[in-house]
Amino acid sequence: MKKSQWTDEEIEQLFSELPIIKDQRTPELIFARVQQVEKKKWNVHRLFPVMAAATALFIFAIITSSLFLKKDASKESKELANSPLSEERIEVTTDNKQSSDEKVADIKTADENKSTTAEEPNTLMKQAAEEVAHSIAFQEDVENKITVTLGVPDLNINNIVPVTLVVDGEENKDQVSLIKETMEKIDEASLGLEDFYPLKEVEIKPSEKQTELVVDVRPGHPYGSSATESIFMEALKETARNQGFDTIRFTTNGKEGAEFSHTGYTPKIEVNEGSTKRAYLLYQANVHQKKLLVPTISHFDTIEAAIEEMKKPTDSSLIYPSLPKWIHIDSIKTEGHRLVLTFSDDTKLNNSEEVVKGLEAILLTAKEFGYKSVVFQNSQVDKIGKITLNGENSVIVYPNYVKE
Repeated sequence: MKKSQWTDEEIEQLFSELPIIKDQRTPELIFARVQQVEKKKWNVHRLFPVMAAATALFIFAIITSSLFLKKDASKESKELANSPLSEERIEVTTDNKQSSDEKVADIKTADENKSTTAEEPNTLMKQAAEEVAHSIAFQEDVENKITVTLGVPDLNINNIVPVTLVVDGEENKDQVSLIKETMEKIDEASLGLEDFYPLKEVEIKPSEKQTELVVDVRPGHPYGSSATESIFMEALKETARNQGFDTIRFTTNGKEGAEFSHTGYTPKIEVNEGSTKRAYLLYQANVHQKKLLVPTISHFDTIEAAIEEMKKPTDSSLIYPSLPKWIHIDSIKTEGHRLVLTFSDDTKLNNSEEVVKGLEAILLTAKEFGYKSVVFQNSQVDKIGKITLNGENSVIVYPNYVKE
């Protein structure tokens, strides 16, 4: 740096030549002014952090709201994509080239398809209800078919349930062969019944008499005790009676007669003795099994008493009343071999399973009492299932028909 050429005296001389400047303010005014300036400086420095914090909060709010909006938009997009209407919206977007008539036609077709889809379950349910409604087969149901009806014990080994099956074979086969084939074929478990057939240590044989069935037992067979003897006898009688036999003749290894713990020596039994004039009730092993019609163990003197029994509660967990209490019968009359039942005016029959089962039970009960037909009178409908109302119904029916 270049050294100044001015001497101290010269500088002093120059300052002395300057005009005199005098501050006219008082000391108090100068002090107040200084204080004001210092306060202003302090406020400015303090405002900076406040402004910075406010700015940060503002930026954070913007970022947060942006994230929420993005998340909601994403969620809405997913819901819209999964929505049943999404396809229609996409279709509207991508198919703008379609004419208005084509779009109307597409909507109409979709509505028709939707209507058809809604009707299909109802149709299937109706068909299923009709399928399980019937427990008996009529003559036309088994036309040109060979059937055998077996007596099968229920799960409690108390009641005998008649079950009708179709047997493959030639029409000229004898009844004994058909019975044996059916005993091999039947699946009791699928019906909720006791596994009873084929019989153990027992052989069914033909007889010289067409109305007689021969049952040959071997020593040590499992049906000789008091616990099994009764059910064994009743199952055989139910089977023989439904196949047109009047008598069962017992043999042991081909020799006349058989020994049983309760009846002792037994050469033969009459099939129809003590086995008729029963009422028919409902049997169901569980809610998943089909409802079957089963004759009562008790016998009744009159058809009126038997029909009344069909409405009463039972002591068994598997047996139920077959005739609804709300079905009222004003009169029961006999006209030769025809049974005539007249319903009360307040009985409104419908095509439900309980009504069908009740009417079928009446037909089978009437058969037990020797009637050939049944007439149901004073009904608002003319047909329920396959049963004719206000007309005549044959009692030649097959109980608990198992379809092929």
